[in-house]
Amino acid sequence: MTGIAALKRVFGCALLVFCGESAWAAELPAKIHGRVVLDANANGQLDADEKGVAGVAVSDGVQWVLTDAAGNYELTLADDPLFPFRGARTITMSWPSNFWPSSLWWRRLADLPADGRLDFGLRPDKQLLPITFVHGTDPHNSMIGVFNKVMRDEIERMKSRVHLAFITGDLGYASYPGVEQSFPPIRQYTDAFPVPMFHAIGNHDVVGLHGPDWSKPTEFHGYGAFTKYISPVRWSFDYAGIHFVGLDWSHRVGPELKTLETSGIEETAAKWLDADLSRVAKPARIYLFMHNGYDVTDRLAPLLAKHHVELFLAGHSHRNVDDEIAGTPYLMTCNMIGPYKLVNITDKGFQVIHRCMGCKQPGINHRGGSASYPKTGGCRVFIPDFTARRGAHGAIAEKSVDAAGQPAGDVKAQRLEAALTVEPGTAKAWGVRIGPDSNGKSVEFWASPTDVSCGDVVTDPARDVGQKIDTYHFALDEGGLSVWCNNHARFDVPYIPSSPVGVMAIAKDGAAQVHNLDVWELKPGAPIRQYKEK
Repeated sequence: MTGIAALKRVFGCALLVFCGESAWAAELPAKIHGRVVLDANANGQLDADEKGVAGVAVSDGVQWVLTDAAGNYELTLADDPLFPFRGARTITMSWPSNFWPSSLWWRRLADLPADGRLDFGLRPDKQLLPITFVHGTDPHNSMIGVFNKVMRDEIERMKSRVHLAFITGDLGYASYPGVEQSFPPIRQYTDAFPVPMFHAIGNHDVVGLHGPDWSKPTEFHGYGAFTKYISPVRWSFDYAGIHFVGLDWSHRVGPELKTLETSGIEETAAKWLDADLSRVAKPARIYLFMHNGYDVTDRLAPLLAKHHVELFLAGHSHRNVDDEIAGTPYLMTCNMIGPYKLVNITDKGFQVIHRCMGCKQPGINHRGGSASYPKTGGCRVFIPDFTARRGAHGAIAEKSVDAAGQPAGDVKAQRLEAALTVEPGTAKAWGVRIGPDSNGKSVEFWASPTDVSCGDVVTDPARDVGQKIDTYHFALDEGGLSVWCNNHARFDVPYIPSSPVGVMAIAKDGAAQVHNLDVWELKPGAPIRQYKEK
């Protein structure tokens, strides 16, 4: 998969970078310089005949510089108050679309040679929309457990359709010296993941948070453990014309600014983000990843509005939240013991598929938000309320259905809502057909005792195994078709009919018992907030 070999070398001694002893006690370079080259043979070496790449951005986490016509850059390090020990800081490359790193794309200052030289290699990489990425968050060490198997299995099933993965923090429980046991397995898992994985830092990834210990001059305290084992805390790159950005979430407070808290972001981080987004060619499509977007709106909201960020993804709260900040759709994902998201980006916008791993445990880790379902056990996803737009209604109260199917009355529309409750009976599979339209196009959704299929993506644990009754909710509106399966998973499908369509309950290899199938025509009007294409 694109870029895996490069990312696996992030913590190894890549050939383009000097590999010496760790320099935590040594004097660190004040200037960083080097070249970004087109590594045409992708061998990770700086060959004499390879050309430099102009206009590539390089950052010390505070400022940005661009490579010149020969691919050269030079940075005089600026101060960053969140790195009292400079050796923990990183130099990062932000590469453009249709390229991918052939070696390291970042390095800690403490691991650079005394002369401060750092070269980067890029190889050509064809990148076209649509692309799909995974978003997960708050694994708290479970990345080597349940999440490891479930997500790897799904991505393997989807093969080349998933391109990238983003995890928005709280990878473990950072404490010193426990971080040395917590973070290395996460590093190994990241390197072995089927697609390139990028991380944003969370509060539980900061050693010494909420006290003065964060600023101890060691390689682990503060952000040090994260940059040693995982990633830079601020990074960006382009892929298929989309600009992806990761940002940290901490700032100094209290007398003499000695305490580090997570109720805002530091000014240096906000300025870095503004500079990064300002340099991206307009119009830009920007996707931002941070551990939490709430409590940081004073510095962050103006930047979201200024740069028209397309989607903001986060975690932290251990619940699903559907919201917006400064006009930007803002999605928080439940922690990885429960759901995650697949985000499909097309040339027109994006679609979000909510996934759940079939978690059963009650409690805060598996609850929906206040705007979602009641706070009982089980992961839930938000279903919009279309009541105010409902028109003509059709229904099936109690009906045994087979392959011939049964329509919900004669209601047909280009915008409609439907709800279905069904029991398997003797059928080996049951589902719903929406359509056909004047072009003969229909969509079908099938379920069986072991899995739920929505569109062409199949997941086993999206339903409660052994559950006798399945519930589905459908909304066909201007943005396409949204489907909710058992209140545990949401799928968005690009189906916009050219003429009115109907809804039919169907089954095969036996008969299923429909307890109710309701369908409503939806009147035109302002769409309910959904993750439809803009």
